[in-house]
Amino acid sequence: MMRFGGGPMVAGGFLIMAVIMAAVAVLVILAIIALLRYIRVSGHTHRIEIPGINPAVQILNERFAKGEITDDEYRAKKAELAK
Repeated sequence: MMRFGGGPMVAGGFLIMAVIMAAVAVLVILAIIALLRYIRVSGHTHRIEIPGINPAVQILNERFAKGEITDDEYRAKKAELAK
């Protein structure tokens, strides 16, 4: 009588398949972690310093442009920095 899928290679085949699947799962998890780290690091803004402009004034200009401070606050702080 013929055996269906029997023999010692069947168990070894399942073991190899399980190891490969575990390795692929680990690689996928590592790729996700690397992607999240890349996104987190690249999310930082890099300020370009313009020669001749005080960095504090540059930050003040950015805050005013974003609407974080009012016109009166901007003028007062800029006058204070110009001293």
